[in-house]
Amino acid sequence: MRLLVLAGFLGSGKTTLLLNVAQALVASGRKLAIIENEVGTIGIDDRVLSAAGLQVRELYSGCVCCTLRLDLVTTLLALEREVSPDIVILEPSGVAGAAAVRQAFLGYGGDLEGMAVVVLVDAPRLDRLAGQMAYFLEASLAAADLAVITKIDAVPPAQAERAVEQVRRLQPGLPVIPISAQTHANEAALLQHLTDRLFAAAPPEPRPAVTVPVPAASRPAAAAAASRSDWEFAAPVATSALADAVAALTTAVAAAVQAHGTQVFGHIKASLEVPDHGLVVFSLTGAEAQPQRRGALTAGLTQRAAVRVNAILCGIDKPTLQSIVNTALAAARPEF
Repeated sequence: MRLLVLAGFLGSGKTTLLLNVAQALVASGRKLAIIENEVGTIGIDDRVLSAAGLQVRELYSGCVCCTLRLDLVTTLLALEREVSPDIVILEPSGVAGAAAVRQAFLGYGGDLEGMAVVVLVDAPRLDRLAGQMAYFLEASLAAADLAVITKIDAVPPAQAERAVEQVRRLQPGLPVIPISAQTHANEAALLQHLTDRLFAAAPPEPRPAVTVPVPAASRPAAAAAASRSDWEFAAPVATSALADAVAALTTAVAAAVQAHGTQVFGHIKASLEVPDHGLVVFSLTGAEAQPQRRGALTAGLTQRAAVRVNAILCGIDKPTLQSIVNTALAAARPEF
């Protein structure tokens, strides 16, 4: 069994890339399993992956590099015993450092034939990450086997090139691949790189991780808040109208956070699941003007829907963020 870790800060594009890579691996005949880690108590990304027909195990309410470390090892052993996959893809939470995730597998007693730790860095927020989250970025790159610059379609070509060079300066010798999960640019090269590494006759030894001191005062807190609501309507409602309401809900959470005096830096996600029509997710990371949409929702009428919100942000306390999420969700239900 091989392990592929897709790590990166909140909103770096891990789930979108995971979905594309997983579908390509399944199409090539590989047997696959996925472990999805959410800090919040409500999962969203696991439902997106499950909706695509992928086998997912969820780990909630903690981080796999600390509070859920035992759960992670237990889950991996269970997958090895019950499923025997060729590859397990682990998506740790966006607050889990790659070095800590790698250390979580020290002494793993299962049959792990190869491991690749990939760190995603999104091009639109790299300058902010390199400033406000410098310790996280540097420690993650030091523990990585590969760096992937994501969302290159969202910035000018010159900025994408600067992002690649900046990562190379931070960690000389580390392979760097710039990609776009939306346009699929360079995804074939990434998949080939991962396949070569994971299934090499003699898997390469991982580079030794460099310890990056992290002063306690420099660690910005990341608060997590989650909530859900089941919507029912007396008369049929267009799924498009519900999607508009959930997109507005995402924007409302971001606006309320900013009104509180905090810049959005992390990830705000809101999902809409409609029976027989599908699932869509809207997200904001602080780099976009409008919520990004993924998933598929067919047009039609419905009288039921499930809405979930999961926000993990830096610079705000949990009670305030939870109050914002609850208030926005309560106000989001359309009146028909």
